[in-house]
Amino acid sequence: MKYPREFNFILKPYDFQLEAFIFCIDRPNTGILYDMGLGKTKIAIDVARYRIQNDNVKRILVVCPTSVMLNWKREIERNSNHSSIVAHHSMRDERIARLRRRDFTFYIINYEALHRYLEELLELKFEMLIFDESSLFLRRGDTQRTRASIALADQGQFKLILTATLIGNNPLSVWSQFRVLDGGKSFGNIFWIFRNYFFRRVGIGNWVKYKIKNDRVPVFQKRIFDTCIRKTKEECLDLPKQIFSIRDINMDEDFEKIYREVEKHVLAEVETMDGTSILEVNNILTKLLRLQQITGGFVKDINGNEVSLKLQPKLDMLLEELFTIISSDESAIIWCRFLKSMDIITNALGASKIKYITMSGRDKDKYSKWKSFQKSKKCNIFVGQVASGSVGIELFKEDSLDTKSQHMIFYENVFQLDIRTQATGRIHRIGQQSTCRYVDLIINDTIDEKIYLTLKENQEVADLIMREGARGFLKSKRRE
Repeated sequence: MKYPREFNFILKPYDFQLEAFIFCIDRPNTGILYDMGLGKTKIAIDVARYRIQNDNVKRILVVCPTSVMLNWKREIERNSNHSSIVAHHSMRDERIARLRRRDFTFYIINYEALHRYLEELLELKFEMLIFDESSLFLRRGDTQRTRASIALADQGQFKLILTATLIGNNPLSVWSQFRVLDGGKSFGNIFWIFRNYFFRRVGIGNWVKYKIKNDRVPVFQKRIFDTCIRKTKEECLDLPKQIFSIRDINMDEDFEKIYREVEKHVLAEVETMDGTSILEVNNILTKLLRLQQITGGFVKDINGNEVSLKLQPKLDMLLEELFTIISSDESAIIWCRFLKSMDIITNALGASKIKYITMSGRDKDKYSKWKSFQKSKKCNIFVGQVASGSVGIELFKEDSLDTKSQHMIFYENVFQLDIRTQATGRIHRIGQQSTCRYVDLIINDTIDEKIYLTLKENQEVADLIMREGARGFLKSKRRE
């Protein structure tokens, strides 16, 4: 593969990164649909440097999740000689002050702030825009963040979207991402026309979903891949093996009594909810969290206080796993859904004098947390809140060995398939030498099992509840 001789990379790219670079500089608007861990950020920065040198680009806006803003700044420093500023602060006036500075090349902002600071952003007149994790944050065309993204993108000459899962479980989101990317060139300016042309309406109970028409698949794919480049880890890297396993946990009589009682109350509360709206499904999901809290080892009392249960079978299984891992001088990442679960686990680790590092939504500087775990030779246990740590971080040990394994334990799963997929990719990426072992802790015949089965079959929990209702979801067949 050849690239312009007048362009020099600060850090030499892999061949698959060079391929994407060449693809991108040949097109003004491009999607980099590379698997997690293949260096989408580096590719985008190299493309931006090329535009600065050859296309009179002076200012670039990077729009990304809050958790990776500092990571973008560090990668810009590593892969370019250009200045950057993170337009993030708890005080509005300070944010505006940062956005009104004109002496930076890269401006980094989170999706949630776009519509609040749209006026200031438009004044900067960005010639190039990069939208990181577009499939997670540009799912619908009618949200404030998408409308703000469109307004900014329409002003720019060059655009990139970065995502490992362009479509995921919602192919309708392609419209909003491409409307941002190329102003409607690929899929039009009007969502309803796009939807009616490519999709058919399917009824699921009293809910409506859209599936792509079979005869439209070829043109749908062609329009995507005329603009986007896609690579998987299997195509690009000789990464270590992945092993997936389950640790089954049986309920004893006392624990099952507690669980079934709460299950009965939850079902009674949602019995009249027949899945006729997104709002109702969200209400059902919120109520189902009470069952997950029990399997995690706690309940909420009548005053809303989180109280640990005396019986915590999942914690017992986790500690059994960890003692084996630690005795083998290996490391583990433990993903939790709830902060209370993290507290329960870290209290147990502390009592056993096991060193650990935590990262949750409470942390402002997540980078220092995951980086210290990655570098540490003394601390081999990382306890994280999965929703806040599944994007933009690396958790493989820098001194990983091909004779060892690194373990990722899901103490709890979230309902969203894409978050689960993102989380698994935190260790299986460039730089990993050890075998990657993934373990789900599942209390049999509980909500743990139902969520796991749904995600394993690449379904969304919300979709299944729409189709079968809360009772049908909880009483669906068990694993064989």
